[in-house]
Amino acid sequence: MKKALLSIVVLSILAGCAPATSSNVEVQPVSNGSVPIEEDLLKKMKIVNEDSEIGSGELTKENISLGGIHIGDSAEAVRKLLGEPTSKGMLNSTPFPLWHYEKQNIYVAFYYKGGNNPSPDNPKGGVVSIVVNEPSDVKTDRGFGIGSSLKDVMQSFQSAYAYEKRKDTDTQYVVISGSSSSGNVFYPSLRVLLKGDKVTSINISNEEEQP
Repeated sequence: MKKALLSIVVLSILAGCAPATSSNVEVQPVSNGSVPIEEDLLKKMKIVNEDSEIGSGELTKENISLGGIHIGDSAEAVRKLLGEPTSKGMLNSTPFPLWHYEKQNIYVAFYYKGGNNPSPDNPKGGVVSIVVNEPSDVKTDRGFGIGSSLKDVMQSFQSAYAYEKRKDTDTQYVVISGSSSSGNVFYPSLRVLLKGDKVTSINISNEEEQP
């Protein structure tokens, strides 16, 4: 169930883009006049093969937002910001209400604790996940969004974890984690999917923990 929030990202654009487990990073440095850009970025990134290798990071509910939405925000706050969602449903195998805003191509899931028949109309729990897929103009409060580069993303953070780039799909996941933990899972997390050097999906999640 811990993986359910991430599965929103796997819409049509993500078919076949799961993180790789073999060593297949392709680095083609581009000079910025002194230090190659990729070399500079790689100093801030630790390559991992699976989520269990991801440790704590700098992210908090307060220091990251997507489309103006933070983890823990209420349904009323989301409505005030984006209006009424285009559609409402449930997040895969979870009891979490899920709202979709078609124009922005943004998905917002809300935490649900206990009880039967959770309603997606008026969620009582706070935001537990925000996902944006291409095409979208939505950005994080750090200034990067869909179409931004890896450099744009990494300029905002001190360090990150990354899966090796897949040669067959030219895709790569980069993860910035939080300092709170449940077992070996750290939250909140920011997961960015890149194709080539361009961001195609952004997911901010509280890893199904109550915000």
